[in-house]
Amino acid sequence: MADPDHKASDAPRAVWLAGLAIVGVSLFAGLVGAMFGRGPWYDEFYTIYVTRPEFSFFEALRHHWLPDNHPPLFYGLSWMTKGLGGDVEPRRLVNLLILAIAVTELCVLGKRHARWREVLALFFLALASSQIAILTGAELRSNFLAYISAAIAVAGLALLAGPEAPRPSWRNGAGLAVILAIAFNVHFAATVLTGTVGAAFGLRLMIARDWSKLGWLGAVGLAAALPLIVTLAIQLGNIEANTRSFWIEGGLDNARWAFEREILSILAANLPLTVAGLAGLVLLARSSWADRKLDPKLDLVLTLGAGCALGIAALTALHLWRPIVINRYLVALSAPAFFILATGTSALLGRLGRTSKAVVIALVAIAALVAIAANGRTARDLASWDGTARAIGEQVRACKGARVHVDMSWNKSTLALPPGDARKVVPMAYRDMAKRHGFALEPQGSRVMAEDCPTIFWTEHFASDQPDSQELAASLKARGYAIGDAQLRRIGAGWLFLSTPRK
Repeated sequence: MADPDHKASDAPRAVWLAGLAIVGVSLFAGLVGAMFGRGPWYDEFYTIYVTRPEFSFFEALRHHWLPDNHPPLFYGLSWMTKGLGGDVEPRRLVNLLILAIAVTELCVLGKRHARWREVLALFFLALASSQIAILTGAELRSNFLAYISAAIAVAGLALLAGPEAPRPSWRNGAGLAVILAIAFNVHFAATVLTGTVGAAFGLRLMIARDWSKLGWLGAVGLAAALPLIVTLAIQLGNIEANTRSFWIEGGLDNARWAFEREILSILAANLPLTVAGLAGLVLLARSSWADRKLDPKLDLVLTLGAGCALGIAALTALHLWRPIVINRYLVALSAPAFFILATGTSALLGRLGRTSKAVVIALVAIAALVAIAANGRTARDLASWDGTARAIGEQVRACKGARVHVDMSWNKSTLALPPGDARKVVPMAYRDMAKRHGFALEPQGSRVMAEDCPTIFWTEHFASDQPDSQELAASLKARGYAIGDAQLRRIGAGWLFLSTPRK
């Protein structure tokens, strides 16, 4: 890992290569295990529905993707994997393609900017350590793409528009524009966070009066933003209407707690990297103070920090207008934070001897491996529709005469969500999970009760305060069901309400 500014190249090459290779393979294996070990949840059924094979690309784009609250890029990628079938798990493999492209881009950046290889390697280890990597990589939603694209965008900005960037070129500008365009068109919360980081680089150039590079970066940013501008021109009215009554809780306190949790999660992702990074930042600050000159790496760190602060402020302001801040929408915040810690760790390594460097690198890699294993277990244990559906399948196999009714009366808030696809997604999800676990559903409107076996009333995806057994019985009796002796089983975000005939 060559770096002409310090002796980081003294770090044993074998330690770097072994650490990166083992972590990379472990991340791949952890993702695949979590993809096929985690059960599906509602938002993934939504993705499956709006990317169904029977929808042509333009039909899906016009009637399902653009009316939604997210840019259509991820839906387009998912639509291209429709040949993998209608089950959620194999369709999640699209995230492996996203990961492969991202790793390739990091390698390209490292090859062209040798002095940054060490920082990029540490950056990769940090990204792999985060719970976000496995949890979002093991779901068929856009959050993994938002996480990865923000990371590549931050790396591109740091290397091509940062304090030690080469002279502007249109070749680099075109590449950076493509990277930013992807990051801008995944999720609007990620758009804000990535956009404010880019704006911080522009402000830095303005303060430095580097007008030629500022003009270059402005042109790159404008080119990258054009697809977003077109998308927003089409979607903004729908988004504004769709979020007037929204499921995310508003208020300043909710936003503050979400940001606090996210920052603590970032710091806890890889503790050796965090400790080394903070120590390195202190060393950079001390040397800058002693030299009365801002170190370029500290300059970069301050720029990234300013971008984070601008992003938090912008999202908080948007949240007070329309609720948008929840933790799974803040995945892009990790990218600049991890790059800051990687830069600090690299600064520390430059002041250590060969053996000490190898120890620090090994500790960071080992922490990444431990995190990947733990995060994989967490992902596989997450509540999903498999929990209730599996339990129903076991009940039906134990008593063949059992009847299963879907009780969607508790899904009214989900069914009412705009733009309207939810009204078809929810019934589809119940049907698909019943088929997967081998039991039949009673037709909607049926009041048939089992004679010698339990009658099972099934509700999934109900995140609010859940009703008790008496409330459920009263609701079902009011709708004409002859409820007998009842038992309530809560599983994840759903439940089974079993009624057996009174003797």
